Amino acid sequence: MSLVTFTVIAMTAEGYTYAEMKEIGKEVKNEFLHLSEAAKVEVYGEQDEQVYIEFNNARLTELGLSSAQIQDQLNSRNIIIPGGSITINSERITLEPTGNFESVEDIEKTIIQLPGSADVMYLSEIATVKRGYADPVKSKVKYLGDNALSIAIAMRHGGNNLLLGEQVNEVLARLNQQYPIGVDFTPVSFMPTEVEQKVSEFASNLVQAVVVVTLVMLFTLGLRTGLIVAMLIPTTMISGILLMSLFDISIDQISLAALIIALGMLVDNGIVMSENIMVQMSQGKNKIEAAIESAAELKVPLLVSSLTTAAAFLPIFLAESATGEYTASLFKVVTITLLCSWLIAMTIIPILCINFMKVAPVQSDQPEGYLTYYKGLLTKLLDNPGLTLIGITALFFIAIKGLDYVPKLFFPPSDRPYFKMEVKLPVGTDIEQTDTIVSKIENYIDTELTNDQGVSSYL
Repeated sequence: MSLVTFTVIAMTAEGYTYAEMKEIGKEVKNEFLHLSEAAKVEVYGEQDEQVYIEFNNARLTELGLSSAQIQDQLNSRNIIIPGGSITINSERITLEPTGNFESVEDIEKTIIQLPGSADVMYLSEIATVKRGYADPVKSKVKYLGDNALSIAIAMRHGGNNLLLGEQVNEVLARLNQQYPIGVDFTPVSFMPTEVEQKVSEFASNLVQAVVVVTLVMLFTLGLRTGLIVAMLIPTTMISGILLMSLFDISIDQISLAALIIALGMLVDNGIVMSENIMVQMSQGKNKIEAAIESAAELKVPLLVSSLTTAAAFLPIFLAESATGEYTASLFKVVTITLLCSWLIAMTIIPILCINFMKVAPVQSDQPEGYLTYYKGLLTKLLDNPGLTLIGITALFFIAIKGLDYVPKLFFPPSDRPYFKMEVKLPVGTDIEQTDTIVSKIENYIDTELTNDQGVSSYL
């Protein structure tokens, strides 16, 4: 399973060389790897160091040397040959001879044998040895136009996003105090803030759903029945989240979306059950008898209805693609929530109806108010089955045709305040040319787009 980058931190160090920045990057990487919720830490933008030896061809010709001969003599001196081992009493000690190059000074002091004579010279006498960086560079990272390193942290599978966010903030606070002025660590992408916002939005949607459903139920079913059905929402949500943890389904953007989708469907079971109990009670049956008969009558139809609704999301779960893997929890969460709704409708709803529902026996079977018009409409439709089927078929095809005017977009546009821009140049373009073009883009962002309502930072 691939790990998703949890956060990206830009490390800038004014006045520091890439070699010094690389050392700091290693230390910081070790700090983040010790976090209990972190699985992987990568540092990008490091520049590999190399040693360059520059010589004058005319000077080498005068000495009878060639660059290949110098290379061979350097290679022959930078070899570690096994030194064997010695045994002292019962202990064996492995001998490791020295001789490999440890610094630029060691290379400069290499003795070069001149061909055709016994004369020798130090390498520093015939060449200039200096430390540098790989040229051309393989990759480069800039933050707000300055050279930087980017530190990407991935969360372990099943980890707590918000907890890792707290741990990262603690480490960043300590690092900013530990290193001198000029070395800064700035979060560029910080996922816990977005996760917390998504959770808050879900909680808001949940509260709104409870309020809307409660008001609708109170208006149509009355005070007691409306409150009984409204109790189904939080109970089902809590049960569903507990079962999600048992099946190792984490709270993420897809599972939260699934819970929000299920909000509008999970009340159906409670409405049907409470309505059936209320109707039977109005016919003169006692509360317990009405509850038992309603549960026995509706347990299979409501279960089939819930499974049918869940099956509508099954193709997403069965899709053998990256999209299917990413959205698999949609089907799982909707199914778990609807089954929890069915189970609660079969158990808790009847108990609440028995204890709190009060229905006066109906004196007449004749409908009153708007039910009179509703009964008249149903009677006309049933008296003309042919026209009714034709009308239903026509409405079906009209609905299918209307889908042509509905935008087809499986994934909505990202609402994250980030975007990625790719600059593609012809194959073989020198990286310095790429750096020049990127610098022009950065300059445009700095002068035209960086403001309170534009680009706040870029990496």
